[in-house]
Amino acid sequence: MELPSELIVKFLEDWCICHFKDTKHAPEAPPHFYVIIPLQDSNLIISIITSQVEKKKKYYEKVNKKALNGLVFLKRGELSFLKREMSVVDCNQAEFLSKTELINRINSRFKIKIIERNLSEELKQDFPLFKENFIN
Repeated sequence: MELPSELIVKFLEDWCICHFKDTKHAPEAPPHFYVIIPLQDSNLIISIITSQVEKKKKYYEKVNKKALNGLVFLKRGELSFLKREMSVVDCNQAEFLSKTELINRINSRFKIKIIERNLSEELKQDFPLFKENFIN
């Protein structure tokens, strides 16, 4: 049974990776994977996963080298659904949203799907919000 996106988002209570089409992206853009970090009070941090690793690295090397600390690199096999050799979570572009705001960002023609629920503690520790040197 396929559940409505509203119900899925309502019960996001632990780190996970979801797949959905963002209404902020161009109509022809494909759905993307996002790391979802639930916070208290029905708020979330979402951060897109992209395979454009070199593009992201070159961009931050040019505009702000410290921002390279905000990239979490994922090798193929680290997460079962990753097909490219390397992907990156761009935590510099992370967004703080309420669950209602996330629901409104999901293109209604494409339901949100939870792809991965069991993120390792090692992977979670790679995220900048756990790194003391992220802001320094």
